[in-house]
Amino acid sequence: MTLQELRDLLLRITDKVYHFEAAQEASGRYIVWQETGGRALSGSNRRQEVIRDVQIDLYTEEDFDPMVEQILNQLEDAGIAVNEPTTVYDPDTCLIRHIIECEVAG
Repeated sequence: MTLQELRDLLLRITDKVYHFEAAQEASGRYIVWQETGGRALSGSNRRQEVIRDVQIDLYTEEDFDPMVEQILNQLEDAGIAVNEPTTVYDPDTCLIRHIIECEVAG
């Protein structure tokens, strides 16, 4: 899966999807995603496959937001390896932040 395909997958969940940083006017419930690293699998002295570490943050006002499960299900259905989310309160935005780390191969 390409990073553009990941973005499109997230856009099927909500139209409030941002890469690296949310728009200043972002409010309510929105997603910010970014690459945080990666590695290549090599063979025959060439990169055969690149695996990118990606962090997806869901910002929400809603406690126990069902969108977390929706994101996890969409990622898993697409064959993306997903870690269990971490949930924190973000004092900068005054929102609940669900942090989902995953690996995207492609």
